[in-house]
Amino acid sequence: MNPKRDAFMGTLMLVIGLFILYLSITMERQEFTDPASGSFIPGLVSVIMIGCGVNVLVRRKRSIESGIIEKKKNDSSHLYTVGLFFLITLLFVISLSFLPFTLAAFLFLFILFFILKGMSIKRNLFISVGTVAVIYFVFESVFQIVFP
Repeated sequence: MNPKRDAFMGTLMLVIGLFILYLSITMERQEFTDPASGSFIPGLVSVIMIGCGVNVLVRRKRSIESGIIEKKKNDSSHLYTVGLFFLITLLFVISLSFLPFTLAAFLFLFILFFILKGMSIKRNLFISVGTVAVIYFVFESVFQIVFP
């Protein structure tokens, strides 16, 4: 546990969560408590984010008070993993402008699982194709949303 990093991340989650909650509550012609409303999901996510931020700050305070602070040798590897995840996600979003959703999603999942999880190619192909097929079926057949 790194007290400075935990304080920063907890505060960041709390501030962003409060900001998103404010935005979802103040949306025009949207009812925050109605599950069919456009502000419900952002509001729900913001409440979860606020809860996580408070949890990180409380755990940080308790660990400092009890004197239990763990030092990890590979703290920078987590930063590398998070940065790599955001880079892959950014490339996925950019690729949606010139690739069909199914191909972009497949490539995103395949690369993500291969690099971050270190899965075998056979298992990775199975999970990536299966996930894209389920997403495609649910949105095309059930919700009747046409993918670009």
